[in-house]
Amino acid sequence: MFIMRKAPAASRRIGKQQSLNRILDAAARRLREEGLDGAAIAPVMRDAGLTHGAFYAHFDNKQELADAAFTHAITTGRSHWIKPGPKEAWSDRLKRLAKRYLTAAHRDDLGTACGFAALSSEAARAPQSFRAGYQRELMKSLAAVCDGEESDERMDDAIALAIICFGGISLARAVPDAEFSDRVLRIARRTAAMFADHHDNHQY
Repeated sequence: MFIMRKAPAASRRIGKQQSLNRILDAAARRLREEGLDGAAIAPVMRDAGLTHGAFYAHFDNKQELADAAFTHAITTGRSHWIKPGPKEAWSDRLKRLAKRYLTAAHRDDLGTACGFAALSSEAARAPQSFRAGYQRELMKSLAAVCDGEESDERMDDAIALAIICFGGISLARAVPDAEFSDRVLRIARRTAAMFADHHDNHQY
């Protein structure tokens, strides 16, 4: 009898987690595509294929959803943007990560884009809870770039790489002229490579 009662409870827990994942996937996509306004409850629940009422089994309000969706977007995407590579020099790692990030494909697909660049300008005006989550996830991503060696020097390099990458992809998206946008990406990649090579030639 105990086993028979336990099985439905386990099934409910699994079902609740699955519904939460669907909500977070839908909200994360909308955040990247539309900004913080995209985390409206009704369209997110519609995209998730769930009823409006099911929202309140997981969140109390829209802000809680936005905070959780951003964290979900970053944690699920981190391994895509910061893929483990072969044993390599630090400068080669910086160049490889920049080359992977600063692409036309990334620029053009907001739905699966990096949440840091997609939401950087809005984060500055967001509630404290969202900004705290942004910083927390940024620190984790910078640590991942450092690849286990988080000296002050490496962390500074990782921050510089983030500035080049986030700024480059954001500027490339902002301009309407496709040729100029491609130029922005090329210059951003070149800048990242020059920074990495300078690091090799001038240790500091």
